[in-house]
Amino acid sequence: GAAPGDTQRMRNHLLLHVGHPLDLTALDATLHELGGLDRYEALSWTIVDQNGADELLVTARPKNYGPPFMYLGLSLENTTGNEFRFGLSGRYLAFDVLGSGTETRIDASIGSDPSVAAAWYRPLGSSRVFMEPAVGATSQTLSAIDEGHTVAQYTRTRVAAAIDGGVNLGRLDEVRAGLRYGWSNANISIGDPGLPELSGEDSQVLMQWTHDGQDDAIVPTRGLHSVTWVRHHLSSPEAEAAQSTVDDRTSEGVTQFQAAGSWFRSLDRAARRRLFLSGGVGTSFDGRPFPTEQFALGGPLRMSAFNVGEQRGDHFAQFSTGYLHQLMRLPDFLGGPVFGGGWLEVGSAFDHAKDAEIGFHMSGALIADTLIGPIFAGLSYGVDGNSRYYLGIGALFR
Repeated sequence: GAAPGDTQRMRNHLLLHVGHPLDLTALDATLHELGGLDRYEALSWTIVDQNGADELLVTARPKNYGPPFMYLGLSLENTTGNEFRFGLSGRYLAFDVLGSGTETRIDASIGSDPSVAAAWYRPLGSSRVFMEPAVGATSQTLSAIDEGHTVAQYTRTRVAAAIDGGVNLGRLDEVRAGLRYGWSNANISIGDPGLPELSGEDSQVLMQWTHDGQDDAIVPTRGLHSVTWVRHHLSSPEAEAAQSTVDDRTSEGVTQFQAAGSWFRSLDRAARRRLFLSGGVGTSFDGRPFPTEQFALGGPLRMSAFNVGEQRGDHFAQFSTGYLHQLMRLPDFLGGPVFGGGWLEVGSAFDHAKDAEIGFHMSGALIADTLIGPIFAGLSYGVDGNSRYYLGIGALFR
């Protein structure tokens, strides 16, 4: 078999002894790992005679346009009925920089929430254990929305370095833990959102488990994708002296937990009819973090009838169930399938369980897999009277 990061010895060919009986399960797992490295255009195999013994020769055909690779992405989302967030992002991905089996990623984004980051992934020997140092800077805008209009904006800038270590448990699972240390600044850019201006040291300890058993990142035909994390805020920026008693909140010393994901199942062999579940839960335990670290709901599949980030709280729970039907397929030079469907959502973000306002939302949407990414458009209504239409380009189910 081959470890996920062990690519040097299988750059062109992989020779496996054909035993009796042939372990098809192990062979299938090895070939899946090879195909998932994102290095090769295609894999082919044949039986060869090697010193009188039958061997399986697997040949990997490298991609003719890399590595290194450059990926571009476009995101667009309406935060209210007539206001949009836009982003143009790119990723530079290179292999074997400063060591065999390593991955170097440089990400950058311009638009509503600009950011830049670099990370270096290195497996330790031929094991499944890895380390990943990273550094980056991000800017995020939080909007206060009243009756469908943005009345105030709050901008947070964070510069940080991180070091992670973890283990690949298999093709589908990764567990990691790490430290993030940096500096944050948050200030009011428009209006008065009722949030404190912050500045200072910002550090966290994070543990995360990622499971990815889905066969497509846009609209899967099957499988579960989930991300579960626990983070503890070692330090957090302080509010200005005049605002130091804002709701007696601080993120320092607060421990938070979140588990979220989506599950898909096809109802026919052609995968034209698909059932899905999505959602998540999160808690801040006994802490009362600043609003910048609270859980937010609003937007497609996160209580769709709310505007983006409209509802915030120290805790949240949200679940959706829906159905998608393939209506047509775009020409190959334009993209892939086009789906129509709908879903029901229930959930709330709250500070205290007794004060939770549970919402029930119903949505219908069209989703197209295109060359510039998934494009979606839909309408959502809530039994509490909320309603919203949404347009977007970008990931929907993750």
